Amino acid sequence: MQTRPSVTILLSAVVLCVWLAIHPTIGATQSVTSPPLDSPLPTPTPTPTPSKEVQIALNYITNQKNIPLEQLLVVGEEPQIFPLLGRSYTLVTIIHDQPDNFRSFSLLVDPMNGQVEEDVNSVHAAEAEALRAKYGKLEPALYDRLQAIGDDEHLVIAIWAAHTAEERTPEAIAAEVASLYPEAAKALAEQGVAWAIADPDLCAEIEQKYNQLLTDEVSKRVQPIIEWLKAKGYEVEEFPGMPSVAATVAKRVINELGKRDDILLNCQPHEMQKNQIFNAIFTAKKTIDNFINNIIM
Repeated sequence: MQTRPSVTILLSAVVLCVWLAIHPTIGATQSVTSPPLDSPLPTPTPTPTPSKEVQIALNYITNQKNIPLEQLLVVGEEPQIFPLLGRSYTLVTIIHDQPDNFRSFSLLVDPMNGQVEEDVNSVHAAEAEALRAKYGKLEPALYDRLQAIGDDEHLVIAIWAAHTAEERTPEAIAAEVASLYPEAAKALAEQGVAWAIADPDLCAEIEQKYNQLLTDEVSKRVQPIIEWLKAKGYEVEEFPGMPSVAATVAKRVINELGKRDDILLNCQPHEMQKNQIFNAIFTAKKTIDNFINNIIM
């Protein structure tokens, strides 16, 4: 029996409608989302907004020095506190980033009123002068401690001797060593260090000679202080090579020491530990020795 074409077409249409009802997405336009591509370039970091103090400093340089803003680069920003002056600033360091006209500027900006101090050294000098006026030659911690004790109470203090006009400089001592050793003269001229030579024995000998001369020179500086303290019956602890001595003395003696011209500073260590001081010296010496050895090699 033949099936009429119209019936066949009708049945086919019904089947197609049922199938599409079961699979509604077939035939529909699908939006294909591609996975994100990893860019080989780093994501740019947003430029932070300059602080108020930095903006003030930049405007100051632009107006006072007639430098375009786009040629200025901020390379430093840090707080600076001057307690005895009662002032707090932000220290802003700016460079004029031009190879043919490079300049550097350091400004103190008062965050409270926007005032700019261009002469940074004068502010530091004023703070130092205020420090001397209040504490004299005493470390602030020692000064405060002395306010709470009687004249005959004793404290352990470190005493630093002031440099004298007669004292030879390290450069002068190095020149003397160079006059004693031709190899030292050559090393000093070429390397800047008298014992920077390849012969290890001669290197050690020249260095030892330099250190001995330096120690002798420092001893001359502290000797009057040592004799003065011993004359008063105090034991004195010396640190060879350092312009400093330590002693346990009464408050009234500390006040007398503060009046001496050859005293730079009296300080009170939390604990006078001789080993710590020598360890610091030894570490510094090893660092210098390693640097010199690298030059020689």
